[in-house]
Amino acid sequence: LVKDADSVTFCLSKGLAAPIGSIICGSEKFIYHARRIRKALGGGMRQAGIIASAGMYSLDNMLDQIREDHKNTTRLAKGINEIEGLSIDRESIKSNILYFDIEKGAKRCEELARQTKNITVYPFQIALDNIRFFESRPGRFRLVTHYGITRDDIEKTLEVL
Repeated sequence: LVKDADSVTFCLSKGLAAPIGSIICGSEKFIYHARRIRKALGGGMRQAGIIASAGMYSLDNMLDQIREDHKNTTRLAKGINEIEGLSIDRESIKSNILYFDIEKGAKRCEELARQTKNITVYPFQIALDNIRFFESRPGRFRLVTHYGITRDDIEKTLEVL
């Protein structure tokens, strides 16, 4: 994936469920300059070891969770694809993030929210317990699976939709 890159950075708090942290990788010279720039911009922490230990735990223990998140995303996409009035390009899904569209004339999610218990409507967001639908543009919603989303949550979401 990154064999042709001279540097790479990735976030540990997204897919790996660490509370905070990112990793930057590159040559010794690149890391030297990255540290200098970080310090010049005011970035840095004291006693960062506790954060590093949480990141190391995630790297050692959460990789299977990424596979589970991707399975949940695939199940969610398949289920959404079977719902009349909703459309999704399943081929475009490469990670734990998916987008689905409400076809013109179909029931809007806001209408659905008003008809269903346990759903809260926020600006650009609808929440069903711990499932949140983010409206990225009118009629298009973004869903992300992660450590806190279970297979039961996926099934409950599909049931409500």
